[in-house]
Amino acid sequence: MDQATENMCKDSTSITSPAKDKNDPAKDQSGNGGASFSGKLLKNYFYNGSYKLLLIIIPILTTPYLARVLGKDKLGIDGYVLSVVTLVELFGALGINLYANREVAYVRDNKQKLTNLYYELQYIRLFLCGIVLAGFVGFSFFSQYKIFFLIHSLSLVGYFLDVTWLFIGLEEMKSPVIRNVIIKLLQTALVFILIRSRGDLYKYVLITASCTFVSSLCMYPYVGRYIGKVQKKQLNIKRHIKPVLLLFLPQAASSLYVQFDRTMIGLLASNISYVSIYDKAETIVKVPLQLTAATTAVMLPRISNEFVKGRIENIKQLVMKEIRYIFLFLIPMAFGLISIANHLTVWYLGSEYTESVSVVMLLTPTILTIGMGEVLGSQLMISFNKTKEMTLAFGLGAISNIILNSILIPRFNADGAAIATVIAEAMVLVIQWKTTREYIYTSKILASFIKKLIASLAMFAAIEQMDRMWHGGHVIFVIQIAAGGVIYLVLLLLMRDNELMEGIRLVSKKLRRRK
Repeated sequence: MDQATENMCKDSTSITSPAKDKNDPAKDQSGNGGASFSGKLLKNYFYNGSYKLLLIIIPILTTPYLARVLGKDKLGIDGYVLSVVTLVELFGALGINLYANREVAYVRDNKQKLTNLYYELQYIRLFLCGIVLAGFVGFSFFSQYKIFFLIHSLSLVGYFLDVTWLFIGLEEMKSPVIRNVIIKLLQTALVFILIRSRGDLYKYVLITASCTFVSSLCMYPYVGRYIGKVQKKQLNIKRHIKPVLLLFLPQAASSLYVQFDRTMIGLLASNISYVSIYDKAETIVKVPLQLTAATTAVMLPRISNEFVKGRIENIKQLVMKEIRYIFLFLIPMAFGLISIANHLTVWYLGSEYTESVSVVMLLTPTILTIGMGEVLGSQLMISFNKTKEMTLAFGLGAISNIILNSILIPRFNADGAAIATVIAEAMVLVIQWKTTREYIYTSKILASFIKKLIASLAMFAAIEQMDRMWHGGHVIFVIQIAAGGVIYLVLLLLMRDNELMEGIRLVSKKLRRRK
């Protein structure tokens, strides 16, 4: 074991030393190790990726409808209330979800240890739920949006009852994904059936909160497949307190600038509607990030399991491949979004949201910074127990974001919050990269980045030129997007881009098999 690995183990809050696997990782074909994307890993990514795709499609369908039916003022109230609820969930749960994902991955091969861990974490979650719920209900009575906060008590309870963390750690994504798909489809249908006027905001909030609660309850019938009987005398709840708190600090700092933006806009902007203007713009920008969120849900338990077995080289290979594929998709999406933001935003949200155009453009760089942060922070740093470094990164990001929000929001409203977010995310990414650079192949990743950047810039220039030449409607808009995509792929093909060529080979191989 090299010095870097030893240092990581010293920082560990839950294990003392990863046991190095005596077998050659390259020979592991079981799906539990190796640097390649195994069958189980691809299967889990398919399930989670399919669900994330659904999360992209549903807002595409519902957001324009809600923006026109409820309007920016009502959605501004919803965005503000939801931002507070999200902050309460995160701070109240003390960041236990990510900790649970990691710990389950560490002990999933031992049923008794897994059973003990499950009950220990469940008792902690129920205890926290009681405290948080009492405080939240009390707070609700002092708010002008009392009814909406009280309705969201349901989603708060659902958040603490959710056991998805168990299945993520086990790398068993099928059951939670099927559940989430059914609930999301039901929720979408209820929105279109029941939401008819601006007075229906309470119905929309009730639909959202109820579906969250029901979704959490639906997973309990599957728990018995993996969890056995427990002896309460064997439980040791206290052992989780310190590592949970250590992992909570970076998550809390992160949420201060991820979620607190909306809260600060609601408090500092000239009108509550700016919460919706910012929120809907961010919804558009974060659509591509569902791809990286899908990889994190799949890769975190795998990287954690590789780490505990001492397979650092496997982790390097997995991360390098993941980052290069992220570049393949996210770089052109970022440049493409900037080029079509003006047409897309107004067409998608309606003329009431013209102020969201500038917010979309300003937030676009976060597609790359957050995407990379998912890999370096949510996967590598959490798996390696780099909690101190994560706290530093997110802490500095949160402080800078809050200061900049305080200065910029009163003057520029939603645009000010967007500028603050971009600066904070960039700062966090720089620290994450410095912390994890010894575990990634920087030169190879940079070479991949340059190829995608060149192709994306050419695509951007072509779309801009077409926009100046043609001022058509939706048909021209679709042609621009299609032409930009073709230009990007052709240029990468000419440059013999590794990821594109590998994708072509995989598709060709599958087609030959079908024949």
